Amino acid sequence: MLIRVMSEAMDKGAPAPLHSRAQPLTVCAATGMVRFMAESESTGIVASLHVTDGMSRPMRSLEVIEALAGQGVKGDRYMLGAGTYSKKPEPGRQITLIEAETLKWLRREHGIEVMPEECRRNVVTRGIRLVPLVGRDLMVGEVRLHAHRINQPCKYLENLLKRPGLYEAMWDRGGINCEILTGGTIRVGDLLNAISERNTGDVVPMRKDGGAE
Repeated sequence: MLIRVMSEAMDKGAPAPLHSRAQPLTVCAATGMVRFMAESESTGIVASLHVTDGMSRPMRSLEVIEALAGQGVKGDRYMLGAGTYSKKPEPGRQITLIEAETLKWLRREHGIEVMPEECRRNVVTRGIRLVPLVGRDLMVGEVRLHAHRINQPCKYLENLLKRPGLYEAMWDRGGINCEILTGGTIRVGDLLNAISERNTGDVVPMRKDGGAE
């Protein structure tokens, strides 16, 4: 029953559940169904890739991007120091990920259309829940990342796209901010795998005014 519900939710494009300090999915192994869920939520694919060289400029869709360890995505505004928040540098802004399922959910549940190239994230994934990966390392193709925190939306995106209600609808569903630990290329169709246990101590809840709690 649990497996069927999980499968139906994924088919409908349900977004990642809200997590604050959830336990690692590998804990709890009584029935085998829990193990099935953990495995299915730890692997996904790269659906699309996007970069832009400046704030407010349209993002370009690419088949391949180059991730540089400790720096960012080659040609992207945060590596170039030209992003909206470049004056507040942090390792987690080196590359950003969001679920394709979240964009489908925004359209279905809120009537808000956000195309993959409009969401201001570098990597759009499919088939994996991203929020539970905060505090863990993951492999995207040949690139190793560390997921620092949830990428909470801001009013800037809502105003840029002129999509009223986007800020509230995307809260806790805006994807994740990651550090690039080992560089390499990421291609559309690459697998995404979680490779280390989540460290819940790394999770930093964020207020809607942008500050850490």
